[in-house]
Amino acid sequence: MTIEIKEDISFKVDFIKKLRVLAKIYEDGVISLIGRLRFVDTPLEKLHNFKKVTFFTSDGEFNIKSLLKFHSNKIFNQIRPYINEENYD
Repeated sequence: MTIEIKEDISFKVDFIKKLRVLAKIYEDGVISLIGRLRFVDTPLEKLHNFKKVTFFTSDGEFNIKSLLKFHSNKIFNQIRPYINEENYD
């Protein structure tokens, strides 16, 4: 199953136009998160700068790594009751 995480996310840089976060949830409880950034007028050699960007949400301030980790934990806590953990000993 793939879901889009709908959230108001803002950032104070002009080279990112949009951030879209998708979560893929697999039958065995594995979660994959995908952060898709849309860039504007950004040369390839400048793309590494996005690691330093602060994203602002109603849950706080995050960099891209901590934002994806936050959503991964949030989703896992919601689906955990439905995962048969006996298979993971």
